[in-house]
Amino acid sequence: MRGIDFNSNWKFILDDQPGIHLLEYDDTSWKDVTLPHDWSIEKPFDKENGQACTGFLAGGIGWYRKRFITTRDMENQ
Repeated sequence: MRGIDFNSNWKFILDDQPGIHLLEYDDTSWKDVTLPHDWSIEKPFDKENGQACTGFLAGGIGWYRKRFITTRDMENQ
């Protein structure tokens, strides 16, 4: 059986819209990322609105998505 590079070719969006979890939700505008990925470090530090437990970085809801195809020989793996 050949392996799948599971860290590459993920999509990410910092957003939370109704239906975003559905397969048919359009993710073409989402950012392409490779795991590990930490979206919060892309935001500025904010001592007024951030919290110490998050390193004074902004919080929020982000979604990751990856599409891949399995083969029959991968069953039960």
